[in-house]
Amino acid sequence: MKFVNIIKKNRSGIISCYLERYINYLLEKKYNTWTIYHSVEHIQRFIKYIQKRGISLSIVSPYIVDKYLKYHHRMFQRKHKRIYKNQLVYPKMIKSSINQFICYLSQNKVIKLKYRIKSANSSLKNVPYQYRNIVKEYLNYCSQQRGLKQATIRTYKFWILRLVNFLNKKHTKDICSLGIAYIDEFISRYNSGLKRGSINFIQSVLRNFFRFIYMYDYIDRDLSEYLFSSKTYNQRLLPKHVSWNKIETIIKQVNTDTNIGKRDYAILVLLSSYGLRPSEVTKLKLSDIYFKEKKIIFRNRKSGKDLILPLMENVSRAILEYLRIRPEADVEEVFVSAIAPYRRLIAQSISSIIIRYIKKAKLNVPIKGAYLFRHSFAKRLLDKGVSIEDIASLLGHSCITSTMNYIRISTEELREVTDNYANLL
Repeated sequence: MKFVNIIKKNRSGIISCYLERYINYLLEKKYNTWTIYHSVEHIQRFIKYIQKRGISLSIVSPYIVDKYLKYHHRMFQRKHKRIYKNQLVYPKMIKSSINQFICYLSQNKVIKLKYRIKSANSSLKNVPYQYRNIVKEYLNYCSQQRGLKQATIRTYKFWILRLVNFLNKKHTKDICSLGIAYIDEFISRYNSGLKRGSINFIQSVLRNFFRFIYMYDYIDRDLSEYLFSSKTYNQRLLPKHVSWNKIETIIKQVNTDTNIGKRDYAILVLLSSYGLRPSEVTKLKLSDIYFKEKKIIFRNRKSGKDLILPLMENVSRAILEYLRIRPEADVEEVFVSAIAPYRRLIAQSISSIIIRYIKKAKLNVPIKGAYLFRHSFAKRLLDKGVSIEDIASLLGHSCITSTMNYIRISTEELREVTDNYANLL
């Protein structure tokens, strides 16, 4: 068995046999050696810490884990004469390793947890009790009466939870205590570094929430009228596309000799060939690709309609190359993470991949992320003479105005049109 030396360090104690089983569990889940080694190392240090203090794993609480993280940081400073290089990521990694092991013991009925470990998809149980019912009713209202998509509701939920947690820290008794001063402080706290459009979106979410709590008599005045969005001019924005030569330059930066390179190359080819949203790439399933029939289906699009397109030769070849080395994962989606546990990629991962290759190409581009490919795809179709209606259909836009924003032309192109027109006079 691997990691024999690590196990020998912790032969004494009831946890040692379970630690060995846990390592086998991680190996079965195809975690890489580096991750397993460091996870087990942090677990052993934590076990040593609680044993010295006579604390049982069954009574471990988030408070004890947080106290250990502070202790670990102090010991790190004493030994290395410096603080963590990354004070956000490293403590989270340690905490995740400890929590995952505790969950493993709980699932195997070795210990009985007296607290619930928070996850990224935590329910409304984590919402302060005085706001819980209001938030639940508001989310139901967004779903049932407004008919918003789940992705939109998740975004609304994110900002509403931030608001109620902010109010809870201010020791407000209930929603009736909500005042203009609190709203101004909340907005100013999250405005820093955001673009005007993002700030307007946050204010739009808050306005809608305030109208809801006023309409259902939770408060006696409509606070939404105190939120003003700054004026934005869509057409003032510069074009967000680049020439197709630059798109090809970005794709050429991918090293297709590596497994990650094969995955990234297939993603970039998909984006450039069909002008997809990053979420549409992550939702693509193996069952949606018909290699014999040479067609590909993109389901659950933002427009609500499925899109069936011919499977291009370069796309088919790139996906097949990736599928040959794709890790075995319990997910139907095509693209999965490069490191175990193998999960389907999220939209942010796609944009991070694009940004990495843009930096590698050393290009100056108007936007960094997957939407650079989408805007450039739309502009390329326009240059080839494809109608706006057909471009809108391919992009999944229900409103042509949205498509027009994708294909703004630059000042140089306007000057060229003007010069050609002047020659006709």
